[in-house]
Amino acid sequence: MEASETYRESLERLLALQKQDEVRASELVARRKQLLEVGVIAKREVEEGEVILQEAKKKTAETEQRMNEVEQLVAEVAAAEQLANQPVEQEPVNTTQHRVMLVRYIGRNVWALNETYAKAEAFFRARYGRSLPVSAFGQTETHNRLGFDHTNALDVAVHPDTPEGLALQAYLKAEGISFIAIRGAIAGSATGAHIHIGAPSKRIGL
Repeated sequence: MEASETYRESLERLLALQKQDEVRASELVARRKQLLEVGVIAKREVEEGEVILQEAKKKTAETEQRMNEVEQLVAEVAAAEQLANQPVEQEPVNTTQHRVMLVRYIGRNVWALNETYAKAEAFFRARYGRSLPVSAFGQTETHNRLGFDHTNALDVAVHPDTPEGLALQAYLKAEGISFIAIRGAIAGSATGAHIHIGAPSKRIGL
């Protein structure tokens, strides 16, 4: 938790700087478009500014993604503390604000990341007409930095209690695929409600 908080704070500082870069790049594009309209600069210079803006937006999105991964990992770590004391399958329970509410299901089928992702993606797209909102596919830089093994797992950014979340859980159960549905938050620490498909993340080396 301490390491994740330190990392998250560093990401917040980085994000603030990147947003400033994004604003400056946006202003640059606006100025160049005005100059283009009066014939002072060539269209190529506007296009170059737009490339700079897109790169700035990409960096901002990547940092926001890492922050989301931290939120979800913190929630998973807290959930792991409960798993040892809960049955294999646990229905919703009322908990204190410092605990994570979760549902755990251990499926009968062997987990294969790419194959299961393809099936879940096909199900979700057919049901809702859009891609499965994956927030972490396999091992990520965040998991490496904080020392957790997420190699053979998949995080989906849907709240378990939404129609999409309930439908996905029902599908995974029907397919015999293991998952942990984290529906709560840790007060002051994380708001990473999501569905973790696969075995719980463990400390690397354990």
